[in-house]
Amino acid sequence: MEGLDTLSKKLKNIAVDKSILEFEVKLLDKMVITSDIIKDWKEYIKDLLQEIHIVLPVYCLITIFKTDEENYEIEIFWLGEPDEDIKKHMEKTSIDMITKYHNLTVIDYSINHNLSNGKYCLSSLTIDDIEHEAKSILLDTPRIGGIVGLGIQSNIEKDSIHSIVIDSILTTLLNLVGSIKAINKYTENLEFYATRDPLTGLFSQRVFRDLLSYEIKRAARHKYQFGVLVIDCDNFKPINDTYGHSFGDDFLKAFADLLKDSKRDEDILSRYGGDEFTVILPESTEREVYTVASRILEKVGNFELEAPDATKVSLTVSIGMAIYPNHSTHAKELFNIADTMMYQAKNQGKNAIRFPSEYDIEEIHKEVEDKSMIVLDAIKNEKIVAHFQPIMNTSDNSVEINELLMRIEIKDEVLTAGKFIETAESLGIVHKMDYIVIEKAFKKINETNYEGILFINLSPKALIIGEFIEKIVNLTHKYNINKEKIVFEITERETVKSFTLLEKFVKNLKLEGFSFAIDDFGSGFSTFHYVKRFPIDYIKIDGDFIINLHKDEKDLAFVKSIVALAKELKVKTIAEFVEDEEILKFLKEIDVTYAQGFYIGKPSPELSVRK
Repeated sequence: MEGLDTLSKKLKNIAVDKSILEFEVKLLDKMVITSDIIKDWKEYIKDLLQEIHIVLPVYCLITIFKTDEENYEIEIFWLGEPDEDIKKHMEKTSIDMITKYHNLTVIDYSINHNLSNGKYCLSSLTIDDIEHEAKSILLDTPRIGGIVGLGIQSNIEKDSIHSIVIDSILTTLLNLVGSIKAINKYTENLEFYATRDPLTGLFSQRVFRDLLSYEIKRAARHKYQFGVLVIDCDNFKPINDTYGHSFGDDFLKAFADLLKDSKRDEDILSRYGGDEFTVILPESTEREVYTVASRILEKVGNFELEAPDATKVSLTVSIGMAIYPNHSTHAKELFNIADTMMYQAKNQGKNAIRFPSEYDIEEIHKEVEDKSMIVLDAIKNEKIVAHFQPIMNTSDNSVEINELLMRIEIKDEVLTAGKFIETAESLGIVHKMDYIVIEKAFKKINETNYEGILFINLSPKALIIGEFIEKIVNLTHKYNINKEKIVFEITERETVKSFTLLEKFVKNLKLEGFSFAIDDFGSGFSTFHYVKRFPIDYIKIDGDFIINLHKDEKDLAFVKSIVALAKELKVKTIAEFVEDEEILKFLKEIDVTYAQGFYIGKPSPELSVRK
């Protein structure tokens, strides 16, 4: 009986009310992160506050986020509308929590109040209630999402069991809110960068292509003309070389603003790449398109920007035009015509607008036919060759990966894929070229006893070729290739009409023992679909976010988010476009696994090995 009495006393000290246990279970059910929660995390916290209030009479919840060294975001969630004096006091309490705990005298901060339910009245709430009925948790360093603190104001019984329950709720909420905020911020960045050029904020090349295709369909349906301009800066490289890439970036941003001011409101402006820009001019005649192009030429002529040494820097532009349907009814052809006209303007003295004649159209079509002949001849006579670009491990500078690149040899010239791949795709024969270059690469691996990893780019055509995987497997047997050392890349920019087809294809690759990577990660709209549905081994971060990593805080934050996500998923990261030591240093600091770019090594016919 004495032992039973002792046991009952111990149980009494640690017992929790049934209502509290039921509440914790119910609360855990609510603490599951879904896509709806990520879209509007504040609404989720408002609902959660009401759920907590059912069991524990909570009337206020505070979240504190540290955005950088001395900047804080404070979000105060109220169960109902309090008096203004209470709001002001809570703001002061929140700031005092930060300054005292983090030992700071002055901080930069923003405060926002959020009302959970207008039906609840908190007019009876007093400052004394807030002073004495508070429970909070604060951290020395920010956790995921930058969260450093969270607090609850509640009328609760002051016993150890309820205190433990509230502590556990706060700890769970801290991690939950931080995670939601981090994913929310990542998706907001993703939505922006999926459609925008990181430097100028203009639409990206991918969006330009999508909108051009859309505009052709719309123009065909409503039977109107529209124009396309391709604008290229003349002699921009000397500006970069003379004044540095930082000023070059500032110049391009100012130049993009000038183009915005020069176009009409309805015109669609994009940065196609480097110092090349494009404009789609809906419902426009030749004369109207030429008028806009002339205005751009005139404004650029008056444009100059002061360099760090106080020099006034200016340039000229070459502009190419094309009109739908006069010159073509196909998106690629229409762009190619405008692009060719731009190069003609450049070759004929620059600082000019070039409009295609009938002779120009004939010559452009002839050039396309010539490229078709080059591609067909390359397949017939096996002029397709394998080149390899090294990928370096940032932890020890070793090269343990090579990426396979396709080239065509014509006499003394080697053509890169950019010069023929679109032609091959339009002819529907790119998969045949894939077989040839993969076999040559496997043969090279076999001959040199290369033991590293090989990355192979897959064209979307491979997805619908039923025997593709079987043929590749046969080649691994023929050349004694370890399938675990082969990684297939799918470019995230590519539009995949059937995710089910792609998912099946990738799973079949994995079942055969191959690995899988996403190329140009962050550049398209489908990022989370890839991450969620596919067994990913590697993420190759789009080079547009890497080239300005050391200069642009947004790019750096975005890359850090990708790295954090990859770590959680146990996926390795590869940074593309690593062009100098400074970028490589940043990548090492933020724990990117691998680096690829001209600074690491240029493509060559030989497999790179560095230990």
